Amino acid sequence: MKREHCELEAIICADYLRCRGYGMPCEHNHTHYEISVVTEGRLTISNNNDSIETEAPCIIFHFPGTFHRVLTDPEFEYERYNIHYKADIFRSYPAILADTERLFSSNVAVIHPERDTLDELLYYIRPLMRARYDDEKATALLGVILNILKSSRPEGFYSHGKPSGSYINGIVRYISENLSPVMTAEEIASDFFVSRAKLAADFKRETGMTLKQYVELLCLERAKLALTSGKSVQAVAIELGYTNPGTFIRSFKKLAGVTPGAYTQNAYKKE
Repeated sequence: MKREHCELEAIICADYLRCRGYGMPCEHNHTHYEISVVTEGRLTISNNNDSIETEAPCIIFHFPGTFHRVLTDPEFEYERYNIHYKADIFRSYPAILADTERLFSSNVAVIHPERDTLDELLYYIRPLMRARYDDEKATALLGVILNILKSSRPEGFYSHGKPSGSYINGIVRYISENLSPVMTAEEIASDFFVSRAKLAADFKRETGMTLKQYVELLCLERAKLALTSGKSVQAVAIELGYTNPGTFIRSFKKLAGVTPGAYTQNAYKKE
């Protein structure tokens, strides 16, 4: 089955879809947390080696880096609200970060909310859909949504999903908070008191990519955000921790296929 990396350049984004016979053509991954609120449909969810058949209404949680897709039954209408976000948007709010880690304790999880909980979630999700250019407002709304999900969690909250090693969740957060293109598996393994071999195996199993791939993709995404915000190539290189702009330019071109300058010009042309 074809697999591909999906680049989500915004730190937080949301979208809505309603259709019949919708299905993702291939498995994909990204470095964002993903919450899907499905209000209608019958679907099959794939995430790494897990496969879940379920019906709406349901809420799906995908851990960053995992390869996943959703196939829907064409006999039923399908409606869903998707939210993608980086945990580091809550860097100044430890309680909300903790909520994220609790909700994403599996590679994939599915819950079936009560009707009043679903209505309350949609009350905040719908304005989130309209806040795509206002990160501050979107972050505040997401904080409320995560709090509702945490507060409404019943016993046996996760009905599906293979547990993800909690330390891997912590490592994803650690990478986000301390991101550097020169960070190594040896250094991270030492900080978390595990062997490099164990870290490499667990990270690959839980996220679907190697630790090096994850760090490179996260650096690329942050670089793109910084470049499109108006920062110079040299400033972005320094901000991300590259030893010199030349190293940053070569790394960016290797991963993105274009130089940082060409990427910025293309981004401005699309506006």
